[in-house]
Amino acid sequence: MSCCKGPGYASPLDAFHNGPREELLYVVCVIHRTYTGCTEDELHHSGWNVCSSCYDKPEFKRDLLVCPSLHTSRVFVIDVGSEPRKPKLFKMVLK
Repeated sequence: MSCCKGPGYASPLDAFHNGPREELLYVVCVIHRTYTGCTEDELHHSGWNVCSSCYDKPEFKRDLLVCPSLHTSRVFVIDVGSEPRKPKLFKMVLK
């Protein structure tokens, strides 16, 4: 078994067997309100700024969530690294 040096694991099975239990789950509600400034947007899905397969890159951190909108072409980048229990808008991107 290899040592995991970065934010992820070599495979989903590796993560399942060797990864720590999650402490936080980010959903589009609860804990804290993160305002986007755009009332017509509905955030849909989310993904990390770094793929979990980058397990051998210790300089990469999974500290941003990328959240596209359902009703507009906006994509919101949410900072969850600075204060994990109080996410804040890092950047809004227009496609």
